[in-house]
Amino acid sequence: MAIQQPAEEDIQREELPMVLRPKEQRNLDVFSPSDYFEILKEKVPRPFIFGPIEFEDLEENEQPFPAPFWHETIISTLMRCPYVPADDILIHGFAVTVKGQTLKRASQVAKHSRFLKNLQVFPFGP
Repeated sequence: MAIQQPAEEDIQREELPMVLRPKEQRNLDVFSPSDYFEILKEKVPRPFIFGPIEFEDLEENEQPFPAPFWHETIISTLMRCPYVPADDILIHGFAVTVKGQTLKRASQVAKHSRFLKNLQVFPFGP
């Protein structure tokens, strides 16, 4: 019985810290919930700040609040950010919340979105 010696490449890889080791190539599916969130964690490891977003016409009570318009404005600002991965990963849409609630009323946005931590965007999963 012959004992196999580890390849030189494997020895060098084991000597490196985990952070510096090359990533294993895996085929992950963006339509599988567990794979999708693993891809997101790899591509966007932590929350980040993006912007600026300027809200207009929040004081006018005569007109209904255009929530879909502001939702799209926030998402388009996010997609221009350099920290966002390619469009082929974030295909399921986003939830935009202010203080944990969706954009519904102008007064809610005017009151809470002045503070950066109150406005949050989360990707939807499959």
